[in-house]
Amino acid sequence: MKGDKELGVLVKTADGSLTIRNPDIDEEYHSTAGAAFESLELYIRQSCWLTAIEEAQDLRVLDVGLGLGYNALTTIDSWMSGSGICNVDMVSLEVQESLVRHLASGTAPWIEGWSSQWLTWAQSLKEQGDGTWVAQIHHTSGKVCHWTVIVGDSSKMELPAKGFHFVWQDAFSPKKNPELWSAHWFSKLAAVCDKSVELLTYSVARVVKDGLTEGGWDFERIPAPGKKKHWLKARLSP
Repeated sequence: MKGDKELGVLVKTADGSLTIRNPDIDEEYHSTAGAAFESLELYIRQSCWLTAIEEAQDLRVLDVGLGLGYNALTTIDSWMSGSGICNVDMVSLEVQESLVRHLASGTAPWIEGWSSQWLTWAQSLKEQGDGTWVAQIHHTSGKVCHWTVIVGDSSKMELPAKGFHFVWQDAFSPKKNPELWSAHWFSKLAAVCDKSVELLTYSVARVVKDGLTEGGWDFERIPAPGKKKHWLKARLSP
């Protein structure tokens, strides 16, 4: 499938949703087993997110690797589908600004089949002029999801010390992007997370497990549907 030459080639995934193969990294931004499928099954259903959004405590989410927006928008979608008794503060990290611009324009090449709600939320992102994009998504209950996208090299930036309750660790693979799977990175994450944090990731590579352990996390393998047998869930070590 054709795509934007700068962004890469469009790839239709197993669930019909589209991803893009990054020409420099030579990997897809989201799983070819199903971009939308993995966002929902891994980050939303395998974490305690669906339970947490039905409690009164406001929640903070760190989305490591905005990519094409699937994880962030699935997070918003699940919150909007709930009773809306908590506010959400979500921070997405993304090194490639052109992805954010395409997403916010509402004309990105990968949005085929997206709901009108997803398009509205994506287009609500507004550039702030300091490397950040911000959106406010309002629940019918009156609660608000404050969504911030920070553009830059995540491994070098100072992460906002918000006390995150959930981390969606979805960077390119350890082989292609080792800085975001290192013990240093996971230690850096630990420093800005709440003690109750859950970290979810698709990668079960040995280097990831070692990085988590050395970075102050305990991990467990969790079942994954489809061809991939396992994902990882991690919590801060006591």
